[in-house]
Amino acid sequence: MKIFSASQTQKADAFTIANEPISSIDLMERASLQIFHWLEKTFQPKSHFNVFCGSGNNGGDGLAVARMLANAGFRVSVYYVDVSNPSDDNQLNQDRLDEVNLKLQYLTEDDHAFLDSNGVIIDSIFGSGLTRPVTGWVAKVIEHLNSHSNPKVSIDIASGLFAEDNDANEGVIFQPDHTLTFELEKLAFQFPENQAFVGNLKVLPIGLHSDFISSEKTDHFITSKFHAKLIHKKGHSFAYKNTFGHALIVAGSKGKMGAAVLSSQACIKSGAGLVTAHIPKSGNNIMQVSVPEVMTIPYNSSVNLNEEKDLSTYQCVGVGPGLGQKNSAITILNNILDEAKKPMVIDADALNMLATNKEALKRLPAGSILTPHLGEWRRLVGEWEGAHHRLALAKEFCATHKVFVILKGAKSSVVCPDGEVYFNPTGNAGMATAGSGDVLTGILTALLAQNYAPKQAAILGVFVHGLAGDLARNKESRESLIASDIIAHLGIAFKEIERCNISVPTPLFTGTNSIKR
Repeated sequence: MKIFSASQTQKADAFTIANEPISSIDLMERASLQIFHWLEKTFQPKSHFNVFCGSGNNGGDGLAVARMLANAGFRVSVYYVDVSNPSDDNQLNQDRLDEVNLKLQYLTEDDHAFLDSNGVIIDSIFGSGLTRPVTGWVAKVIEHLNSHSNPKVSIDIASGLFAEDNDANEGVIFQPDHTLTFELEKLAFQFPENQAFVGNLKVLPIGLHSDFISSEKTDHFITSKFHAKLIHKKGHSFAYKNTFGHALIVAGSKGKMGAAVLSSQACIKSGAGLVTAHIPKSGNNIMQVSVPEVMTIPYNSSVNLNEEKDLSTYQCVGVGPGLGQKNSAITILNNILDEAKKPMVIDADALNMLATNKEALKRLPAGSILTPHLGEWRRLVGEWEGAHHRLALAKEFCATHKVFVILKGAKSSVVCPDGEVYFNPTGNAGMATAGSGDVLTGILTALLAQNYAPKQAAILGVFVHGLAGDLARNKESRESLIASDIIAHLGIAFKEIERCNISVPTPLFTGTNSIKR
C-alpha cells in the first residue's frame, strides 16, 4: 500500500472532488462520518466528548464529528483553539452546529479550566498540512490536554506532528491513544520515535479516487499480506531438492553456536532445498544433533574456507550470526567477499566487521541484503539527527553500494537501491529477543537460494518473519516468545500468505514489475 506525502494527499482530495465529482464539504462529511461511526462503536453511549478544533479543514472534520455525536445523543463540548480565519468548509460546519444546538466555545490564552475531566478528548486542531512547530498559547492548550488521563483521539494526525519529517520539530505534539487517519498511512507513522504521537492507528476509507491513488508515484510503501502473496512462489509437482537451491550459512563461534543453529534451521524451514553450515569444528556435534537436516563443513580455529573456497555451488551465502570478530572470522569474511559473485545476506558480526573496514563494502556483490539493527546501523553510517535523516542515510547507502538494507525494529523498513522503501506491518514486541535476527537471516538466505530477486526476498522475508512472530505471540505471550517459536510458526505463516485471497488493485503496490514473478 502506498504512503503519500501531505501534498499528495491534498492532490488526492482535489482529484476526488473534481472527478467523482463531489463537493469539498460533502467529502469532509464523508470522512467525518467514518470518524463518528468508529467513536460510536468504541465508547459508551453516555460518554462525554470534548472536541478541540482548529481553523482549517482538520478542524472542520472535528466540527462535523461533534455535530454527529450530538445528533446521536452523546454529550458534546466543542472548543475553538485558533486565532486564524476559518476555511470555508470549517465555517460552514461551525454554522451547522446550530442544527443540534451546540455552542462553539472560543478558547483564548487566558482559559485554563476548560475540560471535563471525565470526557473523551477529540483532537482536530491541526492536520497534516501543518508546516511549523506548535508554540505559544496553543502549545499550552495541547500540553494541558496531554496532562490528562482521559481517552484521547486524534483525527487524521496528532496536532503538532508533521506528516513526514519531524527531525527538527521542537514544538508541542498531542499524544493520542488512537489516531484515526484517512485512506492511507503517513510516513511519520512508520517511525518508532513517533509512537507516542500516534498510539493505536486506524486507517478509515473515505473513497478517495482510485485512479489518482493508482497512478500517483511514491517511494514509500507498506507491505500487505496480499502483496506478500504476489511475491510468494509455489512449488511444482516435479520439483526436487536442487530445484529450491543450496544455501550456505556461515555462522557460529564458541559460546554462540545457537546463532548458527537458529539461522540454519530457519533457512531449511523457509524452503531451501539444501543447507550447509560452515561452522567451527567445536560446534559440529551441536549442529548435527540440533538440526540433522543441515549438512556441515567444520573448520579449525586456524580457519580458511578449505574446500568451500569455491562458492559457485551455492545459490546464496548468509554470513554473520554468532561468527565473532576475531582474526579467524575476519579471514572467513574476506574469503567470502573475494569469491562471492551472487547476492548474499550480511548480518550481525559480519556487519560489525564491515563497519571497521568500510573499504570492504565495495566488495559486496550487487543486490546483497544487509540486516542491521539500529546499533549496527550506527556503526556502519555514524550518527543521525532523527528518524527521517536515518532513512535518508539508508537510501544514500543503498544507492552507493547497490545493496538492500533492512533496518530492523518496530515496522522494519526494506530500503532499496532505487530509493523505494517498504515498511513492514507484521511483528510484535515479543520478537525483541535473542536470536530473532538470526532467524531472519536464515529466511532471507533461503529465499535468495530459491532464486527470488533480492527485492522480493527482502520484502517477503521480513513480512513472513514478522507474521510467524505474530502467530507465535498469539499462542505464547510477549514475555515467553523466543526465537525458536518464530521458526516453529514459519510453516503456518507461509500457509497464511498462500491462502490469502484479499483483492487489492496491484497498482497500489509500486514497482509491480519488479515484485511480480
